[in-house]
Amino acid sequence: MELFGEIAWTFYRSLSYYEEFNGNLSSAVGFSGGVRKKIGNTGLILWGAYLPPNLVNPHSQELPEGSNNLAGGLFGVNYTKGRKRFNNWIYAYKELHNEDYPGHEEAGVSIALRAENPIGERFVFKLKQGFEIIDNHYYAPKEVSFKIPSKASIDYFFRKDDYITISVENRAGGQIGGKLHNGTGVQAGLVIKEEGYTSSIQLMGYTTDVNRFAYLYPCPVFN
Repeated sequence: MELFGEIAWTFYRSLSYYEEFNGNLSSAVGFSGGVRKKIGNTGLILWGAYLPPNLVNPHSQELPEGSNNLAGGLFGVNYTKGRKRFNNWIYAYKELHNEDYPGHEEAGVSIALRAENPIGERFVFKLKQGFEIIDNHYYAPKEVSFKIPSKASIDYFFRKDDYITISVENRAGGQIGGKLHNGTGVQAGLVIKEEGYTSSIQLMGYTTDVNRFAYLYPCPVFN
């Protein structure tokens, strides 16, 4: 069993559109940590964190001290055997204070599954499936919302670490009881890995509803 953790501290002079906040000194401390253990080919992890907003964003000093702080925790299970990999985790978080809607702090729970399974010597099938439910999302206050991201891909390895990948992705979501919004994309890419660096080129086409819970955006093909 292994314990791990880290503490981060920032200290800076802020810049703000508001004169009363401009030039103020800001300081914040955040931390995360947990425990992990490997049993055979299976790994377990239990993780938690407290992240003040002004740990990385000086503009958050414009809010009362403690505003929009997040506390969260994660429990994950992963299994690896040869080229087979399965990662599953549950993550939960809660906003400790919401300045705009007091008593309606954002909170969410998400479940994620990632699986990789080889097909023959040169192909690998990858699946990413998630589900998240959010109460008082920033873009949907006083509502219960959900997101369902799905992605499937096939990688063809023409050399040990170099491959061509083709994937199909869909992101659905919206408010509970409201209209279901969707965004669907197809992506193809080439990944070359050399000692010290990774390079890639990719093409992506997509169609999406104009909605925060459905939009798609490019991400590295080797991610």
